[in-house]
Amino acid sequence: GTSMAGRVALLARGKLLAAGLHRTPLAQWIAAPAVQLQVAHENGRAFSSTQVSKAKGKGKADDGKADKAKVASETSDQKAVEEASQVAMQHFRTTSGIMADVDPCTHRSTDVGKVYPLPKKTIEGVFPEGLAGLMHKMLFGQTRRRHGPDKNANHWYDAILKEHPGVLIRKQAAHIISALYCASKTGTLKGSPNMQATPGFLLDGPPGTGKSMIVNHCVHWARSTGDWLVVFVPEPSRLVLGLGLFARGDGENANKIYQPEFAETILKQIQLSNGDKMKQIEFSGSEGANCSEAMNAFFLQNATAREKNAVSVLVNVMKALKTQTAFPLLVAVDEINSLRGISNYMDLNMKPIPASDVVLAEIFGRFLEADYARGVVLGAATRTGLYQNVPLPPFNRKPIQVSGISRDELKNFLTFQQNMGELYTPVTDELLDYLFFVTSGRWVDLERMTGSELFNLGLNNNPKQKKIGKWFRATKGGYSRLITA
Repeated sequence: GTSMAGRVALLARGKLLAAGLHRTPLAQWIAAPAVQLQVAHENGRAFSSTQVSKAKGKGKADDGKADKAKVASETSDQKAVEEASQVAMQHFRTTSGIMADVDPCTHRSTDVGKVYPLPKKTIEGVFPEGLAGLMHKMLFGQTRRRHGPDKNANHWYDAILKEHPGVLIRKQAAHIISALYCASKTGTLKGSPNMQATPGFLLDGPPGTGKSMIVNHCVHWARSTGDWLVVFVPEPSRLVLGLGLFARGDGENANKIYQPEFAETILKQIQLSNGDKMKQIEFSGSEGANCSEAMNAFFLQNATAREKNAVSVLVNVMKALKTQTAFPLLVAVDEINSLRGISNYMDLNMKPIPASDVVLAEIFGRFLEADYARGVVLGAATRTGLYQNVPLPPFNRKPIQVSGISRDELKNFLTFQQNMGELYTPVTDELLDYLFFVTSGRWVDLERMTGSELFNLGLNNNPKQKKIGKWFRATKGGYSRLITA
């Protein structure tokens, strides 16, 4: 007995409840029957209940037609619900002004300051290497990009801590994407900013301001276009920390460090993320005629042979990518300055080996000397940990400075978290002023604070009174009233 508009509204609201959006303006818009009825009419695919009754009125001979009409009605109702939800989400994005489209290919300069969702399935498919920077730790609770062999490596993304993470669209990311688009479509290194005097982009700035998030955004955009070859190294500092299996060179290369385990992992990630494009890249080694054949032949070798040949195969693959012109190439390296310092490896005289003598670190630490025929290097500095004071690679143009987020961007990000059901504290001017002052616009500190128990009372895990702190006392117990409400 429920009307088409009512069914659409109820089902769509159920989807909102599942997505944690039932407290948002989107839920209010969905709940309006008149608007939903208009959406259903605009779809033009919904069968009305009168069609079913007409089919039944033709007699017993038309019972089959009536059944088909009923099935078609149910199918079209489901399509109407899905399309209504999409229209409602688009309406919410355009009217709220805080949410951009899930597809980064649609992002424009007008989307700067907005947040776009990064679903769990997207992280699994687009980022087989994991995410760059502390964003990975915020989402997975650990800094390692992949689980070890003792855990289920095929479902590592299931450990994600946030159901609906989002990426803030920064001005610097929009500029880099604009330049990359020009490089891929016109073949010229132009755009905003201009790339004629540099092989790519370097990002620098205080810790926690979102440099790695910009790298993640640009990698997501490049892979979503389907036009780019992308080599992404989200945590290259592991290459110089003395981790994993390694071997020394012979003769004049006695101080060279070769890391077969890391090389094999990077090869798997290149093959997984670039797919059939590698079949069109000629390979100079003996393993195959193209890069895809060479990597497949390498993976079929036994463990001893893979350990022996991993580094040489990766070196040859990178040489092939360096000279190819069939596809635009993006080499994205976070923590790139860590590859220009001193490693934790020791030479035969027990003196530290520079990172330039670690073969893999030398390859991915190149900038001016990268010399890709049709490639762009995107590197971000790390300003925390052991390598925070190591300078960036030599450059011709000043690196792009990434400062903290603005107050408006802070408001948009908090509103997005609230809409996704991850923040239960009302986004007031008082809260914005407090967080903007405490975090100084550092995105990492903002995530830490909003992820704490203090700002997530809807999860019913409020700490004891003596552990509340100044912000609770400043509101005079406002959070206790929020819980009861």
